[in-house]
Amino acid sequence: MKKIITCLAVAALIATSSFSESSFGVRGSIGTSFIQLTDSQKSEFGNAAATGLTSLTNEQSSWKVDNDTILNGGFSVWANYSIPSFPALGIQPELGFLFNNGTEILVEAESSGYKYKISDKVSFSTMEIPVLLTYTARKGSFLEVIPQAGLYISFPLGKCSQDMDYTISGNGRYVKGSDSGEDKIDSKVLFGMLGGTDFAFNFSEKSAFMINIRGMYDFNKIKIDGDEVARRTILLMSAGYRYKIN
Repeated sequence: MKKIITCLAVAALIATSSFSESSFGVRGSIGTSFIQLTDSQKSEFGNAAATGLTSLTNEQSSWKVDNDTILNGGFSVWANYSIPSFPALGIQPELGFLFNNGTEILVEAESSGYKYKISDKVSFSTMEIPVLLTYTARKGSFLEVIPQAGLYISFPLGKCSQDMDYTISGNGRYVKGSDSGEDKIDSKVLFGMLGGTDFAFNFSEKSAFMINIRGMYDFNKIKIDGDEVARRTILLMSAGYRYKIN
């Protein structure tokens, strides 16, 4: 086992030494996450709300369902290796974690002067492993602009949580409540593509303050509690620190 580990370490050292310049960094991010519900899923939420209100009023209820973004964020560590023949080009593997992936489901039902409103936030956490191709414009200047694009794999962590707030109002009555629960995530791995831009402010020869804007889009749909939900769409802004090794 020790020989295998030693060989792997030597191979990694040889591979990284073939690149002319290397750097690593860390960033924290904040952004929005969105999962668009299908029409059948919206109908399921709407009919459930209408049924609950109809049982109160004994008359048919009308409903509507909207799908909205929620705030999410996380952190990541990354390394960038420039290619000797084309030093402006680089390969950037990352390891990151995103929290509060999901969506907010807004449901309204109305019947006989009563209004039923529900806000249901669905969220889960993931571990992200992107591999990006980068290009550094204005390399070596105070401000470097670094477009980047690539693919990633994403691993859902734990369960999907639901936090619901609801109100029933009308005819002199007002009821407010909340509920929460967890659902099993059936998807083991998500795949997607990523694109964005780094802005590096070099305040010394080796150190830089980084600002990043990126978008992420899953190829496959996440499956939660037996239902195949739509793909994630994520927009992130982040800030961090970069250090050049050589």
